[in-house]
Amino acid sequence: MFKKLRIVAVVLLLAMLSTLTACSGSTVSFTIPEDLAEFFVPGEISDDASVTFNDDGSISIEMPASSHAELMQEMRDGLIESLDSFTAEYVSIQDITYNNRLTEFTVVVNREAFENSFDGFVVWGISFSASFFHLFNGNPDTQFTINIQDAATMEIFDTHVFPE
Repeated sequence: MFKKLRIVAVVLLLAMLSTLTACSGSTVSFTIPEDLAEFFVPGEISDDASVTFNDDGSISIEMPASSHAELMQEMRDGLIESLDSFTAEYVSIQDITYNNRLTEFTVVVNREAFENSFDGFVVWGISFSASFFHLFNGNPDTQFTINIQDAATMEIFDTHVFPE
């Protein structure tokens, strides 16, 4: 469980680290805020990224658009892998579906088991992963929805909209 949380944390960190500032031409630039800079490992994002340590403690990164596209695919794959792992790790969760844009997620659950467990934390994991994916993709204000659906009745009994 901690290994998967670490993977999710790294994906989230990479996404959170960035605020896309430019996506024109053949490069993409983003900045890792000071409070997250201590977690940055040079070379972890891309071998061809240009890294600048700023006076304010933040870190600016510029990378080729092609490397950014590869990073986005890795983030997408990591998010989907996390969704798949949630169905294996959380007893009440039977399935998680999502649309192609990663803006709508439906978590299908055994409602009674879900409501009597800590499995609701899956919403936190999905929300952070999706938020960071959209942030890294240059769309930090993208709204996405997480629906919780009862497997027995197909009723959506809880909905979370981010960002709120």
